[in-house]
Amino acid sequence: MTTKTFKVKANTFRRLDDPFENGKSKKYVFYVLVDDVPEGIPMATNPREQKLTSAVARAIEESLCSNDGYFHLKNRGIVISAAKVTFNNSKEQVTLEFDDNMTQGNIDGGHTYKIICEHKNEQIEQYVQFEVMTGVEDIIEDLARARNTSVQVDEKSMAELSKKFDPIKEALEGMPFFKRIAFKQNQAMTDPNTGKNLKMIDAREVVAILAMFDIKNFSERNQPTMAYSSKAKILDMYLENPEYYRKFVNIAPDIFDLYG
Repeated sequence: MTTKTFKVKANTFRRLDDPFENGKSKKYVFYVLVDDVPEGIPMATNPREQKLTSAVARAIEESLCSNDGYFHLKNRGIVISAAKVTFNNSKEQVTLEFDDNMTQGNIDGGHTYKIICEHKNEQIEQYVQFEVMTGVEDIIEDLARARNTSVQVDEKSMAELSKKFDPIKEALEGMPFFKRIAFKQNQAMTDPNTGKNLKMIDAREVVAILAMFDIKNFSERNQPTMAYSSKAKILDMYLENPEYYRKFVNIAPDIFDLYG
């Protein structure tokens, strides 16, 4: 169980019940001073890694650091799925509880969240909006896809969120290059010795290599040309039936030893 506590002005806290009868979901909206935003909110529910050097990230940082008092209006805020939300009116305090990091955590606003965490305790008098939902675990993938629209989330990242790469992970988790496979957009890894970013391997490249050994779907008359001509098509083929690729679990290490 992960618990995060926010200091929140009571007059900004709002609870919205689901308008459908017997709806189990609830929504809570409130503003938080940037210095009161807690670190360590689960991030696995966000469909992409945060690239803080992008133009979008720089624009968010510039807006935050301008200290103009309008950040909470200009920024879209942070969207979170949580197990439980409680509000202590007398203490002006919100507590969020997370009990499943795969379906609860940051859904949208990951760049905003990480940039705020980098600039805490810098005397920035800005607020950010939090929108927290409970009871949405069953639709977490659809929520992530719908909310992440400022920069399009690629299909690979959505596949990772819905655990569709598990057959490949099962096959290759023991390989020395496994940690360098990018299953999510902007995923990166740093060399612990040099501190430099390592060259990542697109998960679609892994799918393409496996496809070249797929004798059921390809043959001499129907060769796997899409393996090198179209990453999108090879991923689409994989996503039609990810479980089919479990048959490669035992031979995948040999395939990649041969490829290397």
